[in-house]
Amino acid sequence: MGRRDGQVKVRGMRLEVGEIEGVLGTHPGVKQAAVVAKKDATGTKLWAYVVGEVEAGALREWLRERVPEHMVPSVYGTLEALPLTSSGKVDRAKLPALTADAMPRTHAFVPPTTELERGLTALWQEVLGVERVGLEDRFFDLGGNSLTLVRLHSRMRGLLKVEVPLAELFQYSSIAALVARVRDRSEAVDAPDEAAVEEEFAQRRALAGQRRKARQQVEAPSQEDADE
Repeated sequence: MGRRDGQVKVRGMRLEVGEIEGVLGTHPGVKQAAVVAKKDATGTKLWAYVVGEVEAGALREWLRERVPEHMVPSVYGTLEALPLTSSGKVDRAKLPALTADAMPRTHAFVPPTTELERGLTALWQEVLGVERVGLEDRFFDLGGNSLTLVRLHSRMRGLLKVEVPLAELFQYSSIAALVARVRDRSEAVDAPDEAAVEEEFAQRRALAGQRRKARQQVEAPSQEDADE
């Protein structure tokens, strides 16, 4: 099924964007809402556009209490009005592009300071395709899903000397929580060679930067492409 019936495929699951729009429309601070699916280098993400006075982070948490996680948009934008076609329907092709900066945060940005924090941050940037990751940011709030989490787990296994089970990545979903868990597990194994780890982290950060620059040179695919 394609765009005609409002169905899109996100995180391997079919869903109705109209259903999400309907729930968003029941929020007292939302006058109108539109949801579209967009593809980028890390997969398909849901973008939400709302007309009204509501803080994006609070809206996301409110929505999370009412729909399954895979139906919660990753990126939010506030508009004065939704663009309409001559027939009065939302003109999705004219909705403005959003960036990772439009991903709502419910906390202050906390930068990484240790080598382990910087290394894991670089991995998240690479896997998620985002410019900035703070210690308190949650993986799924930055657009992550089960598929990208598996990719993150694979890269971590090749980088760290400790094994963090995939299931624990769901539980420890921020850099701060993950670092604490890695350190707990490290107490039971020999510490890795610091020089080797630092070199590997530096290579990861450089690669993440190169990929971000490459993505900036590519135009965002259309909604129709995202539905395929």
